[in-house]
Amino acid sequence: MPNFNLNLSVGLICFFVSMLSSPAISQKKSDRFGKVSQEDIDMKSYELDPDADAVVLAKTSEVKMVFPGTGISMVYYNFKRIKIFKETAFDRAEINISYYHKDKTESISNLKALITYPDGSSYKLSKKEIYKEEADNAWTNVKFTFPKLTEGVIIEYYYELRSKNYFSLEDFWFQFDIPTKFASVKYDVPENIDYIFLRQGQEYIKTDVSTFTMENVPSMKSESFITTMEDYRGRLKMQLKGYNDSYGVYKTLTSTWEQLIKELYDSKNFGSQIEKKGASNEIVELARPILDMEIPVKEKILKLQSFLLENVKCNGYYGLYSTDGIEKAFEAKEANHSELSFMMINLLREMEVEAHPFLISTRSHGQLYTAYPFIDQFTYAIVYAEVEGEPMLIDIEQKNRPPGIVGFDALNKEGLIARKEGPTWFNIEASKGSDIFFFNLNIEGDALVGTFKGKYDDANAIIERDHYEDGKDGKHWENRIKDKFPDVDVLSAKCENESNLYESFREEVEVEIPGACVSAGELMYIDPFVYSNYEENPFKINERKFPVDFGRPFLEQYIFYLTIPEGYEVDEIPEGTSMTIEDRTAIFQLSASVNGNIIQIIKKIDIRKSHYAPSEYGALKRLFDMMIEKSGEQIVLKKV
Repeated sequence: MPNFNLNLSVGLICFFVSMLSSPAISQKKSDRFGKVSQEDIDMKSYELDPDADAVVLAKTSEVKMVFPGTGISMVYYNFKRIKIFKETAFDRAEINISYYHKDKTESISNLKALITYPDGSSYKLSKKEIYKEEADNAWTNVKFTFPKLTEGVIIEYYYELRSKNYFSLEDFWFQFDIPTKFASVKYDVPENIDYIFLRQGQEYIKTDVSTFTMENVPSMKSESFITTMEDYRGRLKMQLKGYNDSYGVYKTLTSTWEQLIKELYDSKNFGSQIEKKGASNEIVELARPILDMEIPVKEKILKLQSFLLENVKCNGYYGLYSTDGIEKAFEAKEANHSELSFMMINLLREMEVEAHPFLISTRSHGQLYTAYPFIDQFTYAIVYAEVEGEPMLIDIEQKNRPPGIVGFDALNKEGLIARKEGPTWFNIEASKGSDIFFFNLNIEGDALVGTFKGKYDDANAIIERDHYEDGKDGKHWENRIKDKFPDVDVLSAKCENESNLYESFREEVEVEIPGACVSAGELMYIDPFVYSNYEENPFKINERKFPVDFGRPFLEQYIFYLTIPEGYEVDEIPEGTSMTIEDRTAIFQLSASVNGNIIQIIKKIDIRKSHYAPSEYGALKRLFDMMIEKSGEQIVLKKV
C-alpha cells in the first residue's frame, strides 16, 4: 500500500522502543467525544494566540495492534475537536478523510460528528449527511460538512481506521496552521514487537514509554518558497524494526538500505519490471526503429522519451510499484510515474546505457531522512542513467521537459539510486533557469507599440513551450501583461526551437500596449517596465524561521529599448543601481542610458543558488524590495 507520509531530517530524534501492552489512552473527560466543557463553549479567543481564527482544542489517537484471525491489523481510534472563532475559519468545517480501499487494505467505521453552538445546544450529524466517494481505483474519500456555522461553534469528529499495514504506521500530527491546545497519541502493541520512532518538534513533546503528548503548540503558517510546511510541523513517525520470535530470537526487518533495495528487486511489481526477461518485449520492439538509428545518444534518448509519451499517458498516480506490469500499462496507454520510468530503463538498457530507478520524494511530500530505511519516504521512481560518462536524471511526464531536467516538485535535494548491486545517495542538482525579455518599442499616442522577444533556457523553456503550444498566437503574453495594462493587444507571434528541447526556446511577439504613456502638458510619462515574473515582493514578513527554497537558481533579465519621438527630449530616466548579497549569491542591477534618440534600460535579478538560510532572509528581502521599488520608476519626456 502506498503511504504518502514522511519524516524530515530537521529536529528529529531517532530512538528504539519495545512497546508494552497497556490500557486505552488516558483522556480528560472533556477530551472525549460529546463531552464539551463550558469553559470551551464560553471561550472567545485562544489566550496564547488571540488573533487565531480557530484552535485545535484536542486531537487524540490510540493505535492498537489486533489479531482478528485473518492476519495482523492496526486500528486507529481518532478524535479531533476544533473551536472556530471567526468566519475566516468556516472552511475547517468541511471534512475529508481518505483511506486506501484497494485489496481491502483499509476501512473506516464508527464515524461520529457533532457540532456544539455558543448557546450550548448541539447537533449530531446523521448517516445521510456523511458521504463516501471513490477518488480512484485505490482511494476512497469520506466527506461531511458541519451545518449552520456561526462564530464560536465547536466541531468534533471520531472514527476508527482499520489497516492491514502494520509495517509503516500513519504519521501523527501535533501541529497545524492554527494553534493546538492538546494533542496525544498512544501506541498499544505486544511487547515482543520493536518499532523505530522518528519525531519532529521534540521541544514540545512529553513522552512516556508509549504515549506522546504536546500541549499549547503554536501555529505554524505557510510561507512562500518552501518545500512543504509538513517538513517543519510537529509530528511522530513509526516503522517496524524487528521482533522477538517464539524462541526469543530477535529478527530484524529492513535494517539497511541495501536490504530494502533487495526487497524491491524481489518484488514482481518493481524488480521484475526491469530485470525479468520479456517484461518489456513489446515496448522494445515498437521502439526498435528509434533504437536502430545512428544518431547521438542524447538525441536518441529524447526520441525514446517522445515515443513513450506519444503512446502512454501519465495518469498522475504516485507509488514505487507497477500496478499490473509495464506491458499491460503500455497496452492500456496509461501508466503511473514509476511505470513510465521502468519503460525507459528497459529501453536505455537495450541501448547498453547504464540505467537504474532513482527513488525520490517530491517537495510536496517532504524531505528525505537518510539515516534509516523508511520505504514510505519515497513518492515514485524517475530514471538515473550514465550517458557519455555523465549522470543524467530523466523525469518522464511532460513532453516539453528534456532528459536531464527534472520536474519542479522533484527538486528535493537528493534521491536514492536503486542499483541492484547496492544503493547510492545522489544529490539532485537543479539547473539554472533563465528568462531574457527584450522589448523594442515606439510611442503611438498613449500606447507603446513594437516587438517583444523572449529567450528561455532549461526549466523556464519548458514553461514557455507549454504556454506557446496552448494557442501559438501569443495570447498567453496578453494575459500576463493584462494585469498591469488591461488593454494590451498581441498582434502576432512566432517561435524558434519549439521541438528541439535541448536548445533555448525563443519567441517573437508584436504588441500594442495602450495606457503605458500618459501626457500632462509639456511632459509625457512612460512606464518602461512592461512585465516581470516578480511584480511584487513575495517576501512579506520581516523575519523568517525557515529556509528559502526556490527549487532552482534563476536569472531574469529585462532589456527595454524606446525610440524617443520627434519633438521630445529626455527629462528623467530611472537612476541606475545595484545590490548584492554579501557572498554574491543574489544580485540585482538596473542601468539606464540615452544614446541618440534611443533610451535603453536593463534590469537584472540573478539568484545563484536554490537555498538560502533564515539568516540570509533579511538581505534577500531587501534585494527584492529594491527591485520592486526601482520597477516603479518612470521615463519622463518633455517637449522641445
